Amino acid sequence: MRANAIRLLLAAVTVAAVGCAGSARPPLPEETRLPETRAAAGRNAAVAEETFDEAMMLIAEQQYAEALRKLPPLVAAFEAAADRNRAARATFWMAYCQEKSGKPAEATVLYERVARAYPQTPAARLAAERLSRLRNPPTPSPASPPGAG
Repeated sequence: MRANAIRLLLAAVTVAAVGCAGSARPPLPEETRLPETRAAAGRNAAVAEETFDEAMMLIAEQQYAEALRKLPPLVAAFEAAADRNRAARATFWMAYCQEKSGKPAEATVLYERVARAYPQTPAARLAAERLSRLRNPPTPSPASPPGAG
């Protein structure tokens, strides 16, 4: 009899364990939001990267004004996502567009922002180089007189 009771008890524990394993426990509020947040962040990052690529194509085509329309929202999106490297890159290219559009004062402000706000990024190094060129333009060498040489 005792053996039957033990078998029944083991059977009940097994059934209970299988039943519990098969049923999903109710998710915690953070768990339900986390995958959605990650998925949304992933989609936002993909859209931002695609827009950044579009801006880079516009810069390559020397369509600086159009690129400048796309870049500021990207800086904000990358900063919101705590992606400092991409925010620095986008800000650098905004400065570059300003420089190429004949607006050196605006470019200087943006290059300084990159160097100050994102000091350890590759974009900060490039911004420092561009700042140096803007502040100290190369002096043209005197032309040789015709027939000399």
